[in-house]
Amino acid sequence: MENDNGLSSSPSKLRCLAEDRLRSKNNGAKPSLPNEESQRLIHELQVHQIELEMQNEELRQARDERQQMEALLGKYSDLYDFAPAGYFNLDHAGIIRAVNLTGAGMLGVARSLLISRCLDLFISAETRPAFHDILDKVFANETKETCEVVFQKEGHLPLFVQVEAVVSESREECRAVVIDITGRKRMEDALRESEQRVRLKLESILTPEGDIGNLNLADIIDVKAIQPLMDDFFRLAHIPMSLSDLEGNVLVCVGWQKICTRFHRKHPETSRYCIESDTQLSSGIPEGEFRFWTLDFCSDL
Repeated sequence: MENDNGLSSSPSKLRCLAEDRLRSKNNGAKPSLPNEESQRLIHELQVHQIELEMQNEELRQARDERQQMEALLGKYSDLYDFAPAGYFNLDHAGIIRAVNLTGAGMLGVARSLLISRCLDLFISAETRPAFHDILDKVFANETKETCEVVFQKEGHLPLFVQVEAVVSESREECRAVVIDITGRKRMEDALRESEQRVRLKLESILTPEGDIGNLNLADIIDVKAIQPLMDDFFRLAHIPMSLSDLEGNVLVCVGWQKICTRFHRKHPETSRYCIESDTQLSSGIPEGEFRFWTLDFCSDL
């Protein structure tokens, strides 16, 4: 590595600089020695010493610059590997040339095992054509293209992602940014289901051909209004109770043990048993009638 004086590539220049530094150090005066040969030897030793000092300075500077470069490289490597989005370098066929740790995590495979593998192996068959379509467009038009695909991992739920790709300067590969949009997709699905329920509720109530029997109990009663009434009743009478629909969904409850509300009704397996029990108890009730029962092990008394 060269410094500003180019010492490492020019020994003659190093000699000249050392001579100049020695003259400055001695203020131009020459040492008084008995003969010329001794003066020459002393001079050579002094010049050589200064050359070594200058080379040592250059080595220290190169070491400092290397440490700075390594620190900077580590910083940018962390930014690349631990970014919230997956980064992929792909060729026209979708072969993975490089990927960051986030991208490898999305696929559930070690990064070293992904290089030279085709990304579409991890994409669902339904969304694979959209992926290859944007690759064709990116390499043909040099424009940024976007699509949504589904990553599939064995033993995991599907991962919905948005892929944004642009071709590199060399045009031999494209750079793709992959963003996890699973949460957004689930919210969109929940909103769509909610809209369908509201539409069904309105149609059942407002249209002449509507059938209120198509509505769920939660669509008819005001759960938020009933809950505080039941809370007040429990504080006065100390009688635990709940209100469930015919599918076993608990809409309102009060006085239940925490193990019921926080474990039995939350854990998938135990919740399934609770719902089966509730639906069996409510089966066979004639229309317009009700049934009352007690479950001592659920009450918090």
